[in-house]
Amino acid sequence: MSSVDPLPTLVAVLLLVGITLITLVIARVLMHVDAVGAIARAAVQLVVVALVIAWVFRHPEGVVLYLLVMVVAATAASARRIRCG
Repeated sequence: MSSVDPLPTLVAVLLLVGITLITLVIARVLMHVDAVGAIARAAVQLVVVALVIAWVFRHPEGVVLYLLVMVVAATAASARRIRCG
């Protein structure tokens, strides 16, 4: 199995986060602290999802469980949004 070097991706993500924060400061958006929190939360969520998907690729017997969890999560998210409006 080939290995992927994560350094270029990390550099690109940090560059994009930096550009985002600089843009927020230049535009005088007062919520740039909230943006940092949202960026961090999104990054953690994406890493977790990537790890789960990588696990599913290595263990095909987990596909049914993975799909079941995804359907339940999508259904819950949709139901919550429908009730909101």
